[in-house]
Amino acid sequence: MLDEKPRFGHQELAETIILMAVQDYKKALIVIDEFGERLYLKKKQEERLFEARRDVKQIEMFFRGPIFELSSNLDPEDIIRKLRNQVAQEIQERKKTSKRGAVA
Repeated sequence: MLDEKPRFGHQELAETIILMAVQDYKKALIVIDEFGERLYLKKKQEERLFEARRDVKQIEMFFRGPIFELSSNLDPEDIIRKLRNQVAQEIQERKKTSKRGAVA
């Protein structure tokens, strides 16, 4: 009986960590899209881009690592692919919306 509560707590913690990783991953991909192709960046922008690229690598390592494997039955490559596609769609929609607003 005592074993049941800690397991639930551990699973809940693992799910929260995964959700935070997903949010951080998406934010990092957006920063990379925003600053990644610019030729000239201000110092702060360079730092944000560097941090975003580092975050993407670290989060992908987390998704492919043993902690994620123990915490989830999801395929890490599938998650990475879906998140990248989702962010790409969100960015496209945001760009379409901003172009419409600029024309109006």
